[in-house]
Amino acid sequence: EASKMVLRAREMMSVADLRDVSLEEIAHRLGTSYSNFRRTFREHTGVGPHQYRLHLKLSHARDLLMNTDLSVKEIACQSGFEEEQYFCRFFKKAMGKTPSNYRAR
Repeated sequence: EASKMVLRAREMMSVADLRDVSLEEIAHRLGTSYSNFRRTFREHTGVGPHQYRLHLKLSHARDLLMNTDLSVKEIACQSGFEEEQYFCRFFKKAMGKTPSNYRAR
């Protein structure tokens, strides 16, 4: 039951239409409390739902950087980051290089 809930949550977080739905709303749609959802998700994946969602956004951004000519600002937006500056700081911290440097390699 719990593993099915986590699988469904991961699917929901991956679907473009639901990418901006709050984690609290995902928990609600799964029929559980947010605290139970967070705890169960972490137990099954090793990371919290927020960290998991950030990883999905980062992965999407890396794909766009390598396979499109979109600007960094457009990529930040399409990847679900509200601010380009936050995206650039987060990307550099996670990847060790700026989005532009990552694309150039």
